[in-house]
Amino acid sequence: MQMDIAKTLCKQRAIWVSRCCDGRAAISHLDITGKMASVLVISVQSGQNWPGAIWNRIDSVPTNFCVIAKKMQIDPYVCINAGLGNINDARDWVEYCNESRNTYWSSQRRKNGRDKPWGVKYWGLGNEIDGPWQLGHKNVEDYSKFALEAAKVMRRADSSIKLIASGSSNFGGGADWIGWNRTVLDHLKNDVDYISLHTYIGNRDNNFEKFLAASRNLDNRIEIVEGLIRAAQSGNNNPRPIYIALTSGMFGIAQSAVRNSTRDARG
Repeated sequence: MQMDIAKTLCKQRAIWVSRCCDGRAAISHLDITGKMASVLVISVQSGQNWPGAIWNRIDSVPTNFCVIAKKMQIDPYVCINAGLGNINDARDWVEYCNESRNTYWSSQRRKNGRDKPWGVKYWGLGNEIDGPWQLGHKNVEDYSKFALEAAKVMRRADSSIKLIASGSSNFGGGADWIGWNRTVLDHLKNDVDYISLHTYIGNRDNNFEKFLAASRNLDNRIEIVEGLIRAAQSGNNNPRPIYIALTSGMFGIAQSAVRNSTRDARG
């Protein structure tokens, strides 16, 4: 039953993000569903900045994680720790993964068994930093200043990388998610290639029609962020292209299916 659902939900070819902490735990799952979904990108956080995070060493994850990505012929996406980390950590991560010359961090990569650079193309400038649930949560001004400086040093380590700004993820009462995205874009419009948009939809009410209708909210949010990008680029005859990096999950279908599958198995 779960595999049928996976086939149904993964027919569209799109960026599908899967987070894993040590790389190894996700191997069997990604080998099955990754190929089936035509996955383009998988991501890992460089030192998770939410409660319960267990790692933050620069050389602790990329080898296992990038092995998975290369094996599946998909692009790895590494997200820096913009909550508890610093801009020097961000630069070091890029050097560790992408530097071909003999430097301190490229030497550490070689000691860990990888001679050639991993060539990580996609880099997130933090994850859901607008969320008060994050350790190291920042207001939009502080985040934008941090992200701008991180972008500078990361691009000095590798000018070819693509950078994703931490866009809105907090849509709770009193949260100004539009204002967050507007300010981030105003600060970073000349330095980033994407702005992230995180939306997770559940089915707490067990109302199938209401659950499916929630997708309209996602459409509205995408349209609003598109407008904010255009507004940030206005007045510039040759603006830097900025795209939306969408992470979206609809959990109610799978959860209901698991319950139904369990009920059927029990008779």
